[in-house]
Amino acid sequence: SAIRLSWPANAASELVQEYKVWQSKDGSPLSVVGTVAASAEPSFDINSPLPGAYQWAISAVNFVGASPVGPVANGPAVPTPPPAPTVSVVVS
Repeated sequence: SAIRLSWPANAASELVQEYKVWQSKDGSPLSVVGTVAASAEPSFDINSPLPGAYQWAISAVNFVGASPVGPVANGPAVPTPPPAPTVSVVVS
């Protein structure tokens, strides 16, 4: 499974070079988990996320530096997998 983040691109006049993708899991501080070139579609995929509650945010970077981190988006909680199945032998 995967989670896709997408956002509107900044105005061309802002000369954005890349976007930084920030993530928090289970209330931890936000940290950068990836970058997306400004020339690409403004989206980012998180493949096979681990169980937990996630939050994401985006910042834009140009030749002056990085913008503040944008508003935080709450994602759906990724469920914990069920316990291992019980294995038994059936003699017939």
